[in-house]
Amino acid sequence: MNANIICMNVLSLFSLFGTSSCRAQEASSIQHGNFTIQKSVLTEKGSGSVQNKKYDTRSYLVEYKILYKGKKVKFPARLQQGSPYNYPWRVYILQDAPVPALLAGSQNMFLITEEKDKLKITQVNHHPSNFGSIQWLDNNNGQPSDEIQIHDPQNDDRIDSSLVLKGGKHLLINRFTVLDVETLVHYPFNKNNIHKYKDWTLALESAVGHEIAVGFSKRFNQIVFRALKLDDKVEGKYYSALVTFDYTNDMIDTVLFNRTQLHAESLDEVNSSWVNSYFEWKDGKLRLIPDINPPAWKGKLNFIDQSFINYELYPVKESMIPVFLHFLKRSFETIDSSAGKFSIIDETDKQSIQIVYKMQIHNKSFHMTYNGKEMKLIFDRHFNESHSDEYRDMIISIGNSFNEELLQRKYQEHFGKYKGD
Repeated sequence: MNANIICMNVLSLFSLFGTSSCRAQEASSIQHGNFTIQKSVLTEKGSGSVQNKKYDTRSYLVEYKILYKGKKVKFPARLQQGSPYNYPWRVYILQDAPVPALLAGSQNMFLITEEKDKLKITQVNHHPSNFGSIQWLDNNNGQPSDEIQIHDPQNDDRIDSSLVLKGGKHLLINRFTVLDVETLVHYPFNKNNIHKYKDWTLALESAVGHEIAVGFSKRFNQIVFRALKLDDKVEGKYYSALVTFDYTNDMIDTVLFNRTQLHAESLDEVNSSWVNSYFEWKDGKLRLIPDINPPAWKGKLNFIDQSFINYELYPVKESMIPVFLHFLKRSFETIDSSAGKFSIIDETDKQSIQIVYKMQIHNKSFHMTYNGKEMKLIFDRHFNESHSDEYRDMIISIGNSFNEELLQRKYQEHFGKYKGD
């Protein structure tokens, strides 16, 4: 596709909202064996207005071309579906491969090598996909790192200057193919394309920049994913598990775990570090470490944005209320009176499901709310107060101080079970 045509496509979309100009430039040309990777960058500058306020924008469209012995490599039509961009959205050099090798693709991913002095293109993923993805399985102390998702040739945040993939030996491609970089042998697994196994749903939906595979065993050729199963009798109740695939023979196994026991509020908290802390490989199978002792419960500071922060204790019983109030009283009641009188006032509305207390600390008003149904205790600035850096700093200090006591395994008996467990 001609760069000018691409630019016109982008401009036609942007003209609905503002004005734009597009400029093409040659970003790089890299030689790797008999391959040449050319990367052209279209820089789009735009402008618009909202409520009479003007703004400027800049975005980038990256076009890759691969030449083999000076001739352009033509990809199969299945490179992508339903997209105007008929070229690879990403191209990577496999640095540790035994021969010059490239991994390139869009929605589908292709291994590009040469064999007997001829070009060889091999599709490595075996299921249709809306986007390509790659994830090292073993470059993080032998465990997976974050997944890289390839959604389109657009890259508004940055131009990735690194075309080299290095640091690991096993690469997960489009989630269900393992490429051994040292041998260039690829292993498709989950050949039936199941997303459910014995009522367990694989947890494959995750934000960009998170782990999809959360564990790996090179010795046993197994990859670990998260999974959940809804209780068919109790609404809102669900079970959690790890699902392992042997990528050499497609054998599947499940390992159940209790989120409350292991302090995993949601499956999003289950990553390779967490798995490595609580599970081990025994006789070719993943299992929970016997008599595992989870860390102490603690609260968390929720940072929504610069003007919002609170300290949350979850899941806690109502018996945590007097414990936390006593902690505040002990921490602030004896402070010099010039800092302001310390006080606690019960502001609970008897018709509400929430218990509410107002505190006066350092001439600042705070509130503590407890929702028994949700088992959540929240400490925040009072409803009637505006945000300030002083409130923010005090909430952080109080939360960290209470966590220090919790980490000494104090007050652990006042914690309960996660919702849904």
